[in-house]
Amino acid sequence: MREPRYLTAGPGYVLASGSDGMAVLRDGRVLWASLTIRPEVLPVPLDGDRFLLTARSRNDREIRLYCADVETGRRVLP
Repeated sequence: MREPRYLTAGPGYVLASGSDGMAVLRDGRVLWASLTIRPEVLPVPLDGDRFLLTARSRNDREIRLYCADVETGRRVLP
């Protein structure tokens, strides 16, 4: 991720996102970064270690809502 355009503060972490990807920072270090996750709108921090984001499907036909874990960036299934 070259230039994060948006920073969103969560409880104890920061979500950095832009047109070229997304990253999560905590305590001055990058927990993870992904060039494949490109949020359509700003990610929304939730209580604890979860956040919501919308992203396009791989075929760019759908916009999906995801709940993800801050530490890993992996989806959390209901």
